[in-house]
Amino acid sequence: MSFPSSAHRTLVIQPLPGIGDMIWHLPLLRAIADQAPQKKITLLCKASSQSAFLFKECEFIEEIITLPPASTSTFWALVKQLKKTSFKQAWVLHHSKRYYMLTFFARIQERYGYGFRWQQMWLTDRKLLNNDQRQLSTLERISAYTAAQDFEIRPQDKFFKVSKKRQNHLMQKFSHFPHPWIIFGIGATEAFKSWPLEYFAQLAKELSKDGKKTIFLCCSLAEQERAHAIMNLIDTTEASVLPITNFPLDEVMALLSLSSLFIGNDSGLMNISASLGIPTVGLFGPTPQLSYVPNLYGITPAMGNVSADNLMATITPSMVLSFLTEKQLLSV
Repeated sequence: MSFPSSAHRTLVIQPLPGIGDMIWHLPLLRAIADQAPQKKITLLCKASSQSAFLFKECEFIEEIITLPPASTSTFWALVKQLKKTSFKQAWVLHHSKRYYMLTFFARIQERYGYGFRWQQMWLTDRKLLNNDQRQLSTLERISAYTAAQDFEIRPQDKFFKVSKKRQNHLMQKFSHFPHPWIIFGIGATEAFKSWPLEYFAQLAKELSKDGKKTIFLCCSLAEQERAHAIMNLIDTTEASVLPITNFPLDEVMALLSLSSLFIGNDSGLMNISASLGIPTVGLFGPTPQLSYVPNLYGITPAMGNVSADNLMATITPSMVLSFLTEKQLLSV
């Protein structure tokens, strides 16, 4: 791990592990960069957030540093490295004392953060959240801290850019497949957040029966059996349906940006789609519906005496089709 030395750099620590977690912080990260001396930030985060792919086209990210596994030895090694860099500012977007202590012992001159209880002793900034706000959801806490700092968030600050080169490559690769392109996000981190595979198959058959659309089944390589199971339920001689399971994330982002609609589970991929400005329909069963950008729609199950494990099955393909028609999301 090495850092180019500069006395005017700005460090932001955002250690939440999920892709969605990082995407939700995007406008706050941009606002911090806007006030930074060099108008750029160095981001210290976990590899699981996939930030190296997410921010590849973001000019305000100077460098991305992967957080090592937490231990006493890695803590002091990181302190030593940060001292060498001479960061002027550090922003801690988390509640753990480890990260506040890290910026203090690294002797970073200006230290910002949420400031819950004892965290205040490590900070130089006084624009803090109150202790009750620690119980807020991640999105609510980001909003509260943005307000506490008097940051102005512009509508465009919530969206990512993608590689034009990647877009052109995919346009050529899939040039013979009919438009519009529709992405199905079939993966999920937990089984209870997954829409039944047979429902995805039914919806794919219904949407592609006119022969004028292409459905891409997107998931990780570890979830490829889900895509294969859906394909086995579809007559691909009558429907244009393709599994996408082995693309790098920046290529998936480019494919999403070229698509007209996303439908899928509450997942990192759903959040990526929403952050690219694509009309995004999230299927929310046991998880709270999200609406942090205007192009993110949610379908939730009808209330009833149903266990959390079975909630997703109460969202039927006909419900999804009716929703798409009502919102005019198929008139593309």
